[in-house]
Amino acid sequence: MYNYSLFLPINHYNRHPLLQRQVKHGSRSFCFNFKAFSDLMSFMERHFSSADQAIIVRSHAKARFLFRTLSAACTLTFVGALMEPFFPVSAEETQRLAYIYKRSRPERRLPTNFWIPFFDDSQSPTYEIVFAVEIYLICVEIVQNIISASVIPMLVSYMMGQYKIICKYAAMVGRTHRNSNGEVIYYTNIERNEFVIQTRRIRLRMCQDEYDQVFVGQLVRFHQKLIKFQKMVSLDFWFRLV
Repeated sequence: MYNYSLFLPINHYNRHPLLQRQVKHGSRSFCFNFKAFSDLMSFMERHFSSADQAIIVRSHAKARFLFRTLSAACTLTFVGALMEPFFPVSAEETQRLAYIYKRSRPERRLPTNFWIPFFDDSQSPTYEIVFAVEIYLICVEIVQNIISASVIPMLVSYMMGQYKIICKYAAMVGRTHRNSNGEVIYYTNIERNEFVIQTRRIRLRMCQDEYDQVFVGQLVRFHQKLIKFQKMVSLDFWFRLV
């Protein structure tokens, strides 16, 4: 069974002493965000099926690919802003910067341009301070955008894997179930791939129709859990997190 919190380690941070101190001092909104993520990860660990490891591995690989791709895209986008001051510009552009932002040394450019009243941000030490602050803010934006852009696609990829598992079992309704050795089996928990093997001593005390009802009941309960998870990651719930 996959430990989903290892990929999004919210439970660890939710127990961090600094966070606990913030809770005591009334930072409820920050705590709620972490608690909501923690509940989401806990739900996945408790209720997501681990019956088909091949599907689980593919879902995990897809989620990891999405995370890395979106992380690279977000990082490269903001790295461009960090590199912008080092690219050459025309004399006309330099004069325009000097006029708009009231800079005495317009050749000393910043990653992003904004006007600070009563300060010449091209002079030291203002230039160095503003440059460092902008780098910090860009790094924060990189992390924030990576999380906001990748979490939902990753959760959707895991959920798609769960629906593939439930479709696999739905196609088995009405059939005699067998394991890889060809032995007749009866599922007791399709979410955990738990079953009993029919032997001379162990025989199902019900007809096939009754077993199908039990089997379909397991499918329905599993599907209801997936619907609950869909509601948890709906846009309305997501906007309450941020």
